[in-house]
Amino acid sequence: MKKCIISLIALCAILVSCEQDKVIFDESQTFVRFEEANPTVSVPIGRSASVEVPITVSSLSSSERSIAVEVIEEETTVESGQYTLGSIVVPANSYEGMLKIDVEDSGAESDAKVLVLHVPNSAEVSGGNAKLTVNVFQICPIPNTAFVGNYYMEQIAPIPFLFGQSTLTHDTVVAVTAESDTRRTFDTFTFPYWCSTEIIPFKFDLVCGKIIVPIQDGNCGCGDIGYFAPAVTPSTYDLDDDNVFELTFTGDASEACSASAGVQVTYRFTKQ
Repeated sequence: MKKCIISLIALCAILVSCEQDKVIFDESQTFVRFEEANPTVSVPIGRSASVEVPITVSSLSSSERSIAVEVIEEETTVESGQYTLGSIVVPANSYEGMLKIDVEDSGAESDAKVLVLHVPNSAEVSGGNAKLTVNVFQICPIPNTAFVGNYYMEQIAPIPFLFGQSTLTHDTVVAVTAESDTRRTFDTFTFPYWCSTEIIPFKFDLVCGKIIVPIQDGNCGCGDIGYFAPAVTPSTYDLDDDNVFELTFTGDASEACSASAGVQVTYRFTKQ
């Protein structure tokens, strides 16, 4: 009976705690969460661009709030002065807010650059250890009919395949679609012979002659967060010929799986 009473008390405490998360902001610690971990800013040549990143907070306030965001300098490759970083703005009586980031053309190149941010912890606010990694690219005009359609994809490096198996879907036809003017995506398994049970959308950007794979997650259970990243030497494309192209990217960019850390993977796509 005593155990039952203790369990009930514990349950009540949990329920009360859950209700207290939804109180008016009263200077107690508020938790902040980025809803998109790896957004992309595509900057047209000679222009500027911006991205709005949604966030959620754990408490309400009767007035609008601004929450500070800081740059992690040692992990950021975009030069200071080439971006404008505001604070997170949370409207009154809302659990949702927005962070706006502006980037100038001078701050973007065809090679991938990143702006890495976090919410500094304080007595009032906590972002935990979460980071926001913003991928920054310079883009050139591309017809939305280019590099789309059915392609036969095959892993051509490393050979033999990583531990004898492919990194993504291999030796099959996939449909490459246009997500935007410069971004393409296709559905694939990750490590299909080992552990992948569901497909994920795999993204790549056509960036002024180079094919850049933005930082994105895997789903194989070994360091999935930020598993895929831009290649050390990106592959290139010919805007006048989309019949065959190669896609190179870095696998295990977070070095969570020591045996495969930083491996450079290349796939060949042949239009059907």
